[in-house]
This record gives sequence, C-alpha cells and structure tokens, in this order.
Amino acid sequence: MQGFIHIFKLDKNYTYDVDIEAILKRYKAPSLNVFETKNENITSVYFTNEYTEYPYGLTETGMFTPVGIFTREIEEIKNSLMNSEAPDKLNYVRNLEGQFAIGYSDYISNQINVFTHVARIETVYAFTSNDSIIIGTDPLIISLIATNGNVDFSLPALHSFILNGYYADDGTPFKDVYALPGNSHIKVDENGLEINEIDNLYSNLLNKEYGKSDYDDLTDLFINAFNTQPKDKEFRLALTGGKDSRLIFAAMNSNNFDLSVFTNGFDDNPDVVIAKRIADMYELEHRSTSPKISEENTISVNIYSKIKRVMLATSGMVYGYENVGSLGKFTGHKSFDGIGAELVKGGFANFINADENSNKLKLVNTFNRNHQLLKNGKDNPFGDFLLDFIDDEQGLHKLQILYSLKYRTGRLTSAAKNAANYSRQSHSPFLDNKFLREALKIQYADNKNEEIHYQIMKRIDKRLIDIPFAKDRWRVEKTKPMTAGDYDNWLNRQPYYPSTVLGNYNWRRVQNNDKVIIKQFKDILLSNPNHIIYQIIDYKAVNKMISGTIKANHMRFIWSLASIIIFVNELTDVSNRTFNKDVNVTLPSTSVSDYKNKKKIVDLTNDFLPLNKSIDISDD
Repeated sequence: MQGFIHIFKLDKNYTYDVDIEAILKRYKAPSLNVFETKNENITSVYFTNEYTEYPYGLTETGMFTPVGIFTREIEEIKNSLMNSEAPDKLNYVRNLEGQFAIGYSDYISNQINVFTHVARIETVYAFTSNDSIIIGTDPLIISLIATNGNVDFSLPALHSFILNGYYADDGTPFKDVYALPGNSHIKVDENGLEINEIDNLYSNLLNKEYGKSDYDDLTDLFINAFNTQPKDKEFRLALTGGKDSRLIFAAMNSNNFDLSVFTNGFDDNPDVVIAKRIADMYELEHRSTSPKISEENTISVNIYSKIKRVMLATSGMVYGYENVGSLGKFTGHKSFDGIGAELVKGGFANFINADENSNKLKLVNTFNRNHQLLKNGKDNPFGDFLLDFIDDEQGLHKLQILYSLKYRTGRLTSAAKNAANYSRQSHSPFLDNKFLREALKIQYADNKNEEIHYQIMKRIDKRLIDIPFAKDRWRVEKTKPMTAGDYDNWLNRQPYYPSTVLGNYNWRRVQNNDKVIIKQFKDILLSNPNHIIYQIIDYKAVNKMISGTIKANHMRFIWSLASIIIFVNELTDVSNRTFNKDVNVTLPSTSVSDYKNKKKIVDLTNDFLPLNKSIDISDD
C-alpha cells in the first residue's frame, strides 16, 4: 500500500496542529511507515507498508510520491516527469502503462504536481481554502489535517452515497474535500490549484472504426499490461466459464507466467467443466472446490462491526454491504483480476442496448433511486449533478460508459481496491492506463458487442475462441456466426448449462426479511432521530419503510444509511455501543434444484431443400 499527502501554504502564517504520522497510524493502520519532508511553503508526506525506508532517492529538493502499479522503473518515471517541460509530461503520462496516481513536490519552483489515471483508479482528493491547499490519496486524512483533527461533515455531499452505497459524483462526506478528476494534470502553487486535461479523450469516446492492424496493436498493449508483475513465482489464477478470466488466462499463458488454475463450484458447474477443459488443453494443474451443502444452522453476525470495518477501511467511501477486510499488513501477495472489464464491453448491463436516441433520463432515474426518502423541501444536489451530467451532446450509450469510467471505476472500485492494497497488490489489465485509453476510442458497436475481447482472444490463442462459455456466447455472434464458413464451429460453441443450481442464502440481503437482521438494522437506523443525517433524510419515511415488508430496491438504501450513521458516530465518538453486538441468524438448508432455463440450438440445415439447381445435394 502506498499513499501521499502534499500541503501548500497560501498564507505564510498558516499552520496545522496535527501529527500526520499519528493520525495515519490511528485512523488507517499502525503498520504504516511515514516519511515527511518540507520547506517554507510545502509539506510532503509519503506513507506505505511496503517499505521501511523512503525508496525514491533524496528529498532535499522535493519528494516524489508515486502510487500504484507500473511496468516501467520508478526511477525512469521520476526523471521523465521531474525533469521535463509541461507538454512532455502530459505526453509521457498519456503513454504510461499501469494503474496509478503520481505526485511530486518541487521545492525549487515551489510547486506540487499530480497526474491522474484515465479511470482515476487511484483517486486523488483535495481540500482548498484561503490559507492552504491539501492534496492526497485519502480524504479522511486530508479532512483531519484541514480541521486539526476535528472531522467536519458535508450533509449535501451525502445524498449520492445514501442513494448508491458509494459516492457516484465527486463528493466525499467531508466538508470541502472532493475527488479530483481523472486524466488530469493538477498543479498547485502560490496562485492556487489548476487542473488541465491530459488530452481530450473524455469528449471523444467510442468514435474510431478499428481495422485489423489496430486490433493487432491493441492486443500488444493488452499483453504488455501484464508486465506489472514479475514472472519468477507461481500464480494461482481463478478461471471460470466467463470471458474476462479466459482472456486474462490467455495473456498470462502467452507471457509465460508459471500458472495453475482453480475454480469454485460443483463438478457439473459450467465454470468447473470449462476451466478443467482449458487446463487440460494446456496441461496445467486445475483444482476445484465444491460449495458446502449445509443443513439448517445458525451463524453469528455483527452488522454494526461489519459496517464499521468497511467504512473505516475505505475512509467512508464504500458502504458496509461490500466485503472489504480490515487494513492489515502487506503480505507481498501479487495477482491479476478482471475489474473494469465492463468498460470495454458495453458498460452498465442495463444500458447495453442504449444508442444516441435513447432517453438520457434513464441514467438519472437509475442512480437517483429512493430519492423519495429524502426530506421534503431539501435540495437534492446529486439529482442536479446527474441532470448536469446528461446535459451533453453525447448519447446515452456513450454517457453511461463515461459515467462508469468516472464514477463507478473512479470512485467505488478505486476506494475498495485502495483498502485491499493494504495487504496485497492486484492489477487489472483492463484498467491499464495505456490499453484503456486506446480501447475507449473504439466505436461503441464494437465495444458493446465484445469485439475487443473477441479480437484480442483470437490473436493470442484462437483455440480458446471455440471453447463455449457458461450460459453465454460472444455478443458479436449472439444470433448467428460471423461468417458462413464458421457455422459448424458456431454450433459447437453453444453455451454450456449446468444440470443443477445451488440456492445460496445471503444474509446481507435485507429483502429476505429475516426478523433478527431487520431488528438490528431498525435499532441502528431509528436509535437517534436527531442524528445529523436526518437533517436531509425523512426519519418518519425511514421508520415506515423499515417497519414494513422490505423490498429489493430498499436494500442499498438501508445499508447505506446505516453505514453513514455508524461512520459519523465512530468519528465523533458518540458511538452507541449497545448495537455493536453479535446476533444469531438462521440459515436455511442449502437448496439444490434442477436448472430449468437451458437453451439448445437445433440444427435444421440438413432438412433444407435447394430452391434452384444452383445448389447440389450430395450424399457425401
């Protein structure tokens, strides 16, 4: 894990009255090593649990603070950025591989410079005032510095979180602390904070028609994205019956990684069957783990503790429903994952059929759900933000990709990965800065139809094209083969379906209406009608909702509201410990039933009769 904080004094008399190392170790992790340097205008802090000494050279003239995963040597990146003119810096970052945020202070020119990733997968935040500008990778720590250890919350910013479970805009829960844009160069000096786009990609998405040589080059970029990890150790890759893990497998195999694969599922599960077939083809070890079929039993859960753990680990950025662990020590474990792949195969699933004529209000309605639970007469700045976002000449099909890029990957995914990075390092090649920049230029029809996955797979190892997927096909050939000559192979690629389906019970789904779970949520949500959150949320409406039958569309709201209540309580030392307790939840027996939605293609071509003599019938 790596992070940074840079503070620029606009007022020479400005001082902050907190020990930055102490608050990092208190609010994040005791295992952090903190390195600090300063001059009369700038204070720079680099913190990490991966190194015991500052690893990037001398700091007399400034501090270099890279965060993320790179394919190039850090020293080369440092020299290229700190010793070049502005246009050269932008061009360098535009072509830089990996997933990152890069900052550095320059004590000679009295500047702070920060460069952000195209999908801001390592999000950078800022606080600005007349006295100072604080910029860094953790919004909670920035807020604590700005307020001298007294957290100041922003109620208007909480709308987005409560409705979605993460900040689906540029806000944070902290007053005057906000997320800086991706694909940007941020400069801080005596004139303030200045933001410039690295290039105009955001306004020129999905417009380029790709040809064979273009896909050849894109394949090379994808393969090169795996150079973020060394090849001197064995990688255990989770391989399923889906497209993302197969493409990652293909690229790792072509890169000569030492691989073994594993899959979770029963023996007849398509994921297991298909993964084993692939492993056998490459003579690789494959292991599978069958889910445990349990009798009716009880488990002990602590909703308050779970929410507290997730919210503190992510500095309040991700709601407690998600499975995010506590901030532990760095184990050195490195891996690859498929996070962000949706950006190059159509974006959000419920917008997959959108085009330039689709009603853009669908995006507003999707993310502004449950707004009726907001207090009457109170503004909804998040709803206004969404309306401003769709006020754009681009159609819904492109806007939803841009929204996913900036506000799902750039907020939810980023915050969750940042917490996970405390203990391990995982890289998604789909979010490689250079690959993603190029892939996002490709026309939307190719993006939506999974042409990018298909063309890369075909170039890496064509054999993997002809192995079927679990309950799915390549979208590019969903209804028919791409060429007449590929008809037989297309038939053989029909989706593989399971014989049975496992009915797992997820206790986190409040729509199960488990009385014990609902009771604990009710205690948390209704314990204090004077909680600051009820200045913008209608307490009576919440009471009515939680006291009735909980529906699926309420789940995210309930978890989000409980998360904010607990987070505020914990940071203001008014936590109600009464609700921080274990409860026993009854789990029903695991159900195993027949899979009933199998689809089979019937080949009728042998029954066709020619309509003219130009078609011959042969018995051969």
